[in-house]
Amino acid sequence: MKRPVLLISAAAAVFAAGYFTGHPRLGGEGRGGSETGKPGVFTAGDPSSRTDDGGNRGKTGLRTQATAAPGKTPLFVPGQSRQWIEEMAKRSWDGDMVGAIALVQQCGALDPAAAQEMSETALEMMKQLKAGDPAVEGLFKTPEMLGITLISSIFRFSQSDPQRALELLGKPLPEEDSELREMRQMIYANMAKVDLTQALANLDTLQGGERVSAMDGVIRSLGAKDPQAAVDLLLKNSGAEYRDQRRMLVERLAATDPEFALRAATSFTVGGADQGLLGRLVENGPPQLAEQALAWAKDYKGEDRNEVSSRLLQAVAAKDPELAVQYLDRLGAGMSDDDVSQITINAVNSLTRKSPEDAASWVRDLKPGPVQEAARLALVQSMMEKDLGEAGDLINTMQDGPRRDSAVGVLVGRLARDSPEEALKWVDTMPEGGEKKTQRAKVFSEWMLKDPDRAAAAWNSGP
Repeated sequence: MKRPVLLISAAAAVFAAGYFTGHPRLGGEGRGGSETGKPGVFTAGDPSSRTDDGGNRGKTGLRTQATAAPGKTPLFVPGQSRQWIEEMAKRSWDGDMVGAIALVQQCGALDPAAAQEMSETALEMMKQLKAGDPAVEGLFKTPEMLGITLISSIFRFSQSDPQRALELLGKPLPEEDSELREMRQMIYANMAKVDLTQALANLDTLQGGERVSAMDGVIRSLGAKDPQAAVDLLLKNSGAEYRDQRRMLVERLAATDPEFALRAATSFTVGGADQGLLGRLVENGPPQLAEQALAWAKDYKGEDRNEVSSRLLQAVAAKDPELAVQYLDRLGAGMSDDDVSQITINAVNSLTRKSPEDAASWVRDLKPGPVQEAARLALVQSMMEKDLGEAGDLINTMQDGPRRDSAVGVLVGRLARDSPEEALKWVDTMPEGGEKKTQRAKVFSEWMLKDPDRAAAAWNSGP
């Protein structure tokens, strides 16, 4: 089933407005759902079959009044959540954004008992829908709305009793849908707010993807409440599977405390957890972090120093080209030619977007050597879209070598179809070897398609 974007957007808008926080789905991200033609939240085990005081099977916890939060009108009387869902479906509330917003608002006002009942009912109905129950299938024009009901109500339930909310979803299964994993994630986010000790204890019992999802929820809450504790937790869990959590934490910290975000990023870098994290921070953080991060990298002595510096400089070059080149002399001694080229290309592209003339002037003023040659190549590539003659003039200033050959190859590729004679003149400036033969064959291949007689004559008269 194709996810109805309108309804997801409506839910996201309400959550972003402040009804719920702490979970990516409830902040508006959303990911693709099941491809089975039904909503995705269906594969968990059945809820606990304990019996409450009213004799109701399949419910968890104690039943109190199914009322709204103080000052709000109750949605339904206890035991009638399914009737409420069915009645709302009959009124076609699942067909537009207004209905979606109203639904999320209403679930956000439920008291714990009502939120628990609504969660249990919605989960049961989702499983029935997955199984093809016609009585449930016929209720909804857009079954996604049932998913919004479940997400909204179980989030509300987990704000008061996250442990029971987890029990409601049942034991995770390997083939579990992404929606269920996301719901567990948001429950763990609430659990970290309600009882951090319990959340950490639960983490120690989890493995694989379930642990990563739970860690995401815990870090989202802990990062807002106690950033240092969040950093410490991720330092203890330094595997590659937690890269997204580290980056999410550092980027959020950069918005409120850039200095702390930098310290966190360097801590993860020293620990070997993420060599690209400093670069990511520079890309998304305030401008002043770039020079501070470079100053730290200058003194970094780890075995991965070159890779850390390369990724950092590539990010800085895209924002502050002059600063990147300034530090390239200090950090680039052990870098590969490819790394140096990429840093320089990022710098030239950044300058060219602002002013091609200033970019050309900047490249001319660079100290002669590998960095300037890489910069010239990048500038040639950017000029190809605007002025082939000017690009050719710049190539003529380049020293013989692989970078000049690359620039000539790019120019030949642009000239081959419409100006094959001119393209061959440029091929003739290349040193003898396989690359020259390749470029010559490229020109004649294009030329034969456009003017086979002249191409054949040129081929027969050539070397």
